[in-house]
Parts: sequence; structure tokens; C-alpha cells
Amino acid sequence: MKTTSGILIYFLFTSVSFAGGIVGNGAGLVEQNIQFAYLNLPKIISGCHMANNQCGLTQEESSILKSIEQIVLQNYTSEDRIQFVSEKLNPGFFTTSSTENYRIAKTGLDTKLPIFFNVDELYDLSGRPSLDFSTVVALLIHEVGHQTGEPNHAKLDILGAKIRFSLSNKLATFDFEFASSQNRIQFNILTYPMPTPIAEVYFTAKSGKSLQLTSRIMKKINCSKENEVLVGFNLNNEHWNRISGQENLIDFESWVQVYCSNMKINSITTRSQNLLIHLSEQGEVLGLDLN
Repeated sequence: MKTTSGILIYFLFTSVSFAGGIVGNGAGLVEQNIQFAYLNLPKIISGCHMANNQCGLTQEESSILKSIEQIVLQNYTSEDRIQFVSEKLNPGFFTTSSTENYRIAKTGLDTKLPIFFNVDELYDLSGRPSLDFSTVVALLIHEVGHQTGEPNHAKLDILGAKIRFSLSNKLATFDFEFASSQNRIQFNILTYPMPTPIAEVYFTAKSGKSLQLTSRIMKKINCSKENEVLVGFNLNNEHWNRISGQENLIDFESWVQVYCSNMKINSITTRSQNLLIHLSEQGEVLGLDLN
């Protein structure tokens, strides 16, 4: 993932005539996961800075991560923060040396530059995603790390690997593929453990549909006792349920562990509810129930 200078990136971005319009924000499953991962970098980074340095960061790495967090927040609402370009249709765009013909992403040493992802490397020949969520996070840490002004690729690779490893006990991914059409739906559930668990629930469909479901789930949760407020929830026993006679529909089911805090006596109670999400083949949420 060698990165060219900011000046060269700006030159390429303004002078290349992108063939077939293959540049933009992207609508596929991997493209949406990249956007979701980018928006969650501040939370992921905050998790590393808590709980006795669970990511095993050096002082320098911690400083770089704080700068990465600030850059992401600075570009949070920018539609151009991430761009998707086809190397096949724009030969040489991702090639910076004779040994780097298959690069996935690049950017420059400037906070205002986009991060460019090579759409040719996001899926395999059968159309399945080539990058899982934790790999996407590591790539983004590397690229935004360059935007802090850090030119050392090996240093950013190590930092990205540490963040990727830290996600191993926080991230759960569930895929379902409809046999008749090969349309794919993917759930990513990222649980932040402190101070009480908070689950970020996000799904993407191959059709381009994507939705963050965290707020919809929270609206369904009720802390039943007086003076209690919701402070967190996490998901367990997640699984797919086929619907008899409905090949174009699927249910995603899970137990939800709910954490409610009584502000008067400073105590936290827990209880379980059942979550059922009813989805169409095209990734439409037809129902979301919690009981």
C-alpha cells in the first residue's frame, strides 16, 4: 500500500479521465462496509485507548491513532472522503512501482485528500467479497495514517494489524446468500465493551441496500422499572432462519442482552429479549421486532 505524495494524488485526480464513470461513493456490499468502517473508526480507536491499552500500542502509535481519529471526525460529513476507481479502466492509477500492480487503496500525506479504493480488488471472480470487515479497518488505519503525515508503510501496517487483532473479540459477521439469485446479505455486529456493552448493528446487501439498525433496536427496548434508563445492549446466539415456502425471504434472529441503570441507587440490571429481523432478498427490512 505504498502511497504517493499529496501533490501527485491531486494531479491524478484532476487529470485522469475516468472511463465509464467508475469513480464515486460505491454501492456494493464491500463499498458500503468501507464507509461503515470509516465512520466507526473513532469508536474503535477509543476502545484501544481504554481498558489498560488492550491494543498493545506504543506511545507513538497511540499518538498516530489520536490524529487519525481527529482526521476522520474532520471529514465525517464529506461525501468525497472515499472514492472508488477501477484500475482496469484507468491503467496505472494504482501503480506506483513495478512491484505494486495490485494495490487496494492509496491516498496522500494530506488530511483533505480522498482515500481511493481499487474496485477491481474488492470482489473475487465469483462476485464474493475479497475483504472482511477487520481487513477494511486495517486498510483504513493505514491510509488515514498517511493523511496524518506519516510516510512509513511498515509502521502503519503494524498499527493496522494491532487494530485488526483487537477486533477479533468485538466483531461478528454473518452472511447469507440466496441460492436462486446469489444475492448476498451481510450483518456486521461490532460490540464496544465499555463501560457497558454497546452493539453497533449494521447490514449490507449485494443489491446496494445498507442500513444501521442500532437506533431502531434501541427504540424497541424498554427499561421497565421506574427510574431506569437504557445504558447498553449486546447480541448473542445470532443465526439465520429460513422461512418455509418463501425462498426470497429470510429472518435474522438473536438474543438481546439489555442493560438498564437505575440512576437513584446506581445499579445496573440485565434482562434478555428476542430480536427478529425480517428481510427480503433485496435487503429490505420488512420487520424488526423485539419481545
